[in-house]
Amino acid sequence: MTMQNTDREVLKSVIKEMLAEDNSIVKDAIKEIIAEEKSLQSEDAKREEELTTTIHKIFDKYDDVFKALA
Repeated sequence: MTMQNTDREVLKSVIKEMLAEDNSIVKDAIKEIIAEEKSLQSEDAKREEELTTTIHKIFDKYDDVFKALA
């Protein structure tokens, strides 16, 4: 067994013991993961909105040029 496998087995063992003692750890971890995911999604939405606003400003600025080219 390699050192990495041994470390992994020890880690699994420790986690199992912790969960046996206090299973609320899993709930807290899941809540934390969900909150982080929501935060990332809201950041993405904000960036997308900013990009859309910038694109609209550019198109508005050069509207006459686009119409002349069409």
